Amino acid sequence: IALLKSLELEQHWRARMQEEDETQELKKISIETQALERITHLLEEQANVLQERKLEDIMLHRYIYRRWLEETAKNTSLYLERGSRFGLSLYSLREAALFQGTHLYVIGMNEGVFPRSSQLAGYFQEKDLYELGSRPGLPTKSYTRDKQDGYFRQLFYLAETLTFSFITGLDKNNPLLASPYLAEMKRAQLLTHHNSEYRLSKMLDGKAVYFSDADYLEKTAYHLGRGFSLVSPPTKLVEMKERLERLKTGEETVPHEITEELATNTIAITALESYASCSFRYGMERILRVHEPEMIETDVSPLALGSLLHSLIETFYKKINAVRRPFSDLSEQEKDAALPVLLDLFAKKWGELEKSVPMISRFDLQLKKEQLEKQLRRWWAAERKLFWDNEKLGNMEIWKQEEPVTYLLTEDDQSILLTGKIDRIDRDENGFVVYDYKSGQERFKLEKEMKNGLKLQLPIYLASIESLLDKEGYGASYISLKEPQQRTNNGMWIESEIGKGSRFNVSSYCKNSAETLETEKLFQTYELKKTIIALSKGMRREFPVKPQVCFQFCPYQAVCRVTDDLKQEGEMANGL
Repeated sequence: IALLKSLELEQHWRARMQEEDETQELKKISIETQALERITHLLEEQANVLQERKLEDIMLHRYIYRRWLEETAKNTSLYLERGSRFGLSLYSLREAALFQGTHLYVIGMNEGVFPRSSQLAGYFQEKDLYELGSRPGLPTKSYTRDKQDGYFRQLFYLAETLTFSFITGLDKNNPLLASPYLAEMKRAQLLTHHNSEYRLSKMLDGKAVYFSDADYLEKTAYHLGRGFSLVSPPTKLVEMKERLERLKTGEETVPHEITEELATNTIAITALESYASCSFRYGMERILRVHEPEMIETDVSPLALGSLLHSLIETFYKKINAVRRPFSDLSEQEKDAALPVLLDLFAKKWGELEKSVPMISRFDLQLKKEQLEKQLRRWWAAERKLFWDNEKLGNMEIWKQEEPVTYLLTEDDQSILLTGKIDRIDRDENGFVVYDYKSGQERFKLEKEMKNGLKLQLPIYLASIESLLDKEGYGASYISLKEPQQRTNNGMWIESEIGKGSRFNVSSYCKNSAETLETEKLFQTYELKKTIIALSKGMRREFPVKPQVCFQFCPYQAVCRVTDDLKQEGEMANGL
């Protein structure tokens, strides 16, 4: 806002307006001035919103601010005038010089309307004007008539064809007669066509002013949309307006009979997270089972890639006989020989994958393969450093891989059986750690994402293994193939395992920590039971278009009506 004011654009445009004589240029300058005022108003509105939310000190990257400004500008319009889609424009006589066309219709050419009568306000008489001396622009009757004469004469230079119209008949006090201008043109035989018998009452025959059913619907829809109260509007438009009002709310529910079909006490943890992220997308995918549009494959799908990597790592650790062996028990020779084994297994599994994607070019597949090989090399280097060469974890072992788990959550008289699969469980004599592999980057925000149901896998996995081993977990973390050494902000850990003495290389910058990760304490602190039960109830009936996470490349964009307001409503409702 301060930058806009410092540029002194408003003063520049107003100075130009004083200097310019051309009507078209004046209109352009006026639009520029109005646009500047609109942009300033939008920025001031956003500043007030941030101030109300006590976010006035927030720092934004220039790129993010630019994207916000561009999107806001795209969704903002500057009201100039309402034009018809049929190519008609409405001008006053003063603005008629802006007309650019071949046929100009001049309506309302009635006596007393044009030229209009001149009358001074109050007790001021025209003779009083002459006492002011000879000054240009005094509103005398002769001056007013001369000005209207000028307006009228300019019409003949603006278009090839002019059509004048007026209303005949009677009002309460006076007969409705044609303008003296038209009477004079008729006498001079300047009018090529004259029809004094045409009557609006005959044309309309007592009906409303419209010329076709489509015209009637368009005009009625316009006024209904503007909020006018209409007498007996068409049922079709009333129903349409009610539907639009409902669509604006973003609410979507399914009939009761479908609700009964969806009722289940066994729910996958990933389904809970998917519903929490975007209930509408969840409904499309898992309830209506609307498949993504078929497209020509140009890259390996993330689903196929994730399946390959999970299978590869499981097979790799079994192949080198590293499961249920203490990390310190693996010799240097075994660790050195592990990488060739990993790459050989990858080559075989990748060959099987290539056969399933014949539409993708061999060149693109080769590039993808080389990229993944580099990631696997970095992953094994990180595994050696953090686990197999880490003397602090010498007594810990990989206990289970790809382990199906269940957790029974009970609250009052309601029970929900949560199901999932843990990629990897490490343990020693005193505790355990849960790991979940991700092919992309992954972050974890304990305070926000767990309470809102966006990240439920790690806490529920901890709870299920705690009940199985009767031991408390040290932590739970995602392992990203893109950032395999990252442990600080992609997991949750007990406070004693964070900082300089951390056995798991978790720095003191980690924000996702707790004194204990014991199930009862964890679920109570972050209200997980309440969140899970609320999500499970919603999954049976409610699928509002109010996402907490709106995916940029969502396959359902063509049928989704999400707006910035609905996004914000979804985020605010869940405290994001």
